[in-house]
Amino acid sequence: MRRIVLLIVFTVGSLGLQSLKAAPLAQGMSETEKKINENTRFANEEAVFKYLKPILKSTNSAARIYYLGSCEKEGDYYTVSFPRVRVQSPLGNDTGLAAIRDVFRNDANVKVSKGTDGIVRIVIGQLPAKVANVLDTRISVVTFDQDQQYTEKQALTRIQSSKEVRDARRVLGIQPDGIPLYMSAVKQPVEGAPHLPASMVNLTWDQALDYVAKIFGGVVLYGICPNKYLYTIDYVPIRS
Repeated sequence: MRRIVLLIVFTVGSLGLQSLKAAPLAQGMSETEKKINENTRFANEEAVFKYLKPILKSTNSAARIYYLGSCEKEGDYYTVSFPRVRVQSPLGNDTGLAAIRDVFRNDANVKVSKGTDGIVRIVIGQLPAKVANVLDTRISVVTFDQDQQYTEKQALTRIQSSKEVRDARRVLGIQPDGIPLYMSAVKQPVEGAPHLPASMVNLTWDQALDYVAKIFGGVVLYGICPNKYLYTIDYVPIRS
């Protein structure tokens, strides 16, 4: 049986570098305003995954989603919101890639593809090159401790804290979004459980994110808000 340990990590951004400062949560907002803000932030993403999850699960596929979002103010911080997307049930008996394309068939702003690596890639909006190309940053080596090997979001945090990624972000002026308080359930090692190797070498940031999506069989999201040069990275599980 897998044991789950709840870990609280203080970060800069939704999955950013470690810090020891906790931020105020939406100061000055009423409870109603907080709820509306939260519902708006997640409703669009939930609408997409309502159709996407069953298709990916049925074909045992991993996916990446890249999206252009807006900056939503939450207290003293900004978060990158998931955009509104027009989605519908897939047509007929379509499965796999065809079914995913059907889901977005009425939204010309969405592009769906699948490479030789088997990963489905969904691009929502026109991502500015400056913010999107940072994913091409090459990492010489990234190592993982045991928690990071078995826990998706901990792995994402570790990857983006690599020296090359930090340097590239600093040069471009790009920062992770969000409130620097991040909670993650750390998965303990269990025989047969999916996990990353102890280290990965000579790969791009984007390729490292691909590994997380493929090994854990889920979806890694990368969203950007170019107005404030913010980005967000998240993981959504597909397998139960």
